[in-house]
This record gives sequence, C-alpha cells and structure tokens, in this order.
Amino acid sequence: MRWWFNFRVPYTKGSYGEFGLELDIRERTLRTDLKDFDGTDGVKKPRIQVVFANRLLPLIYEQHSKTYDDITGQDALFVDKNGFPMSGRTYQQQFNRLKKIFIEKLLQSDNLEASSYGLYLSNRRWSTHIGRGTFSNWIAESTGNPLDVAIARGDSNIESSLSYMEQSETFLNGVNEVLNKMYENAWEYE
Repeated sequence: MRWWFNFRVPYTKGSYGEFGLELDIRERTLRTDLKDFDGTDGVKKPRIQVVFANRLLPLIYEQHSKTYDDITGQDALFVDKNGFPMSGRTYQQQFNRLKKIFIEKLLQSDNLEASSYGLYLSNRRWSTHIGRGTFSNWIAESTGNPLDVAIARGDSNIESSLSYMEQSETFLNGVNEVLNKMYENAWEYE
C-alpha cells in the first residue's frame, strides 16, 4: 500500500528551513489502516527534493511544526484532522476545498485584475499539480537553463524541462538576442 504524501519530516538547513529544506520522497507505508488504493498516490521518482527558502518559509514551517508535533506520533510531514499521516485522497480533498475558497475570494475582490484571475481559474481544469508547473515556469524564467529546471524538479531527463523553456521569456529573449547578433554580424561582413 502506497500513499502519495510519503514525505517525512524534512532535513532543515538553518533554523526551521531558513536556508531551505530537503524532503526525502520515497514509497512508505504510513497508513496500514486504509485499504483503498487507486494507484495514483505513489511516488513516481524517489528522490531528495530541495525546497527553496524565502523569508516566509521559516515562519510557516515553525508554525506547521508546532501545530502538528503534538498531534501525531508518526514522522509524517502532513497529517489529517485525526493526526494520521495524510493520504493522497485527503490531500486532494483539502486542496479542492482551498481552491474553491481561493477562487471565491478572487471573484469577490474589488480589484479588477484579481477578479479576472478568479474568472479565468474558475473556467479551467487544474489541481494539485499546478504548483509543480508554476514552480517549473518560475525556474525556467529565472535561469533560462533547461538543466536547472530539470534539477530543481527532480527530473531524470532534461527533455521534461524543455516545454517550460519554450514558454520562458528569458529563453525566447536569449534566442532572439543571439539571432539579432548573427544578423548584425552578417551585415558587417558584406
């Protein structure tokens, strides 16, 4: 029996992940009491996954740790309302609940841009994987390097990151800059 949220409490770099976290993602049986497994909760690629730090990470992780340390005797990073390691199904349900609240808040906003985002998101299919896609786009935009995207995502193959590079303005601007220089240099030699 496998469960998608097989993250153990992370290795922290600095106090409460001040300089980042590392998650050990691999198959673990944390819930022997659950019998229904649909095959979608498994770990696709066991790995040590780096979580990049920002100024909010230590605050969020400290609060998370204090909230859940007393609830569970297990070594799970995410737990359900009963203090048991969270199953993939529970995670999906909680995500959908928060998604609905998030979209409602956007739609009710007086800010025209925020409410248009709410309308856009309410008319699209998206789920938990949106975070991975957003992160991938952010890395592609920040670095302009497909290898950096593949490493940050934990991909075995660099080809997985190429679709994010195709959409990256940094990448496209770099390609255009090289093409413009080639064009300018060609005119110099005529």
